[in-house]
Amino acid sequence: MTTKEQLLKEIEQASESLVEEVFGFLISVKARHNENDLVQPDPDPKRDRPSKPIWEIAQELTQDMTVEEIAQLPKDGAEQHDHYIYGIPKRQE
Repeated sequence: MTTKEQLLKEIEQASESLVEEVFGFLISVKARHNENDLVQPDPDPKRDRPSKPIWEIAQELTQDMTVEEIAQLPKDGAEQHDHYIYGIPKRQE
């Protein structure tokens, strides 16, 4: 008889409260195993490279933009992010 068959036999003979407790235990163990499966090292070798400084990323993003286009970008993006993301009126300074 396999372990699974033995477990099913025991469950059939157990009280409802014991079955509920075993079920809760099984769910928590499964969740823990799933978490362990999710936390695996990333095989992507690019992740080992050092990241670029933010100013280099900004330079790459704006390199094809004209001076006029750059001048139209918001100067208060971080301060007024709710306005730009959600359309909420700008906060008064």
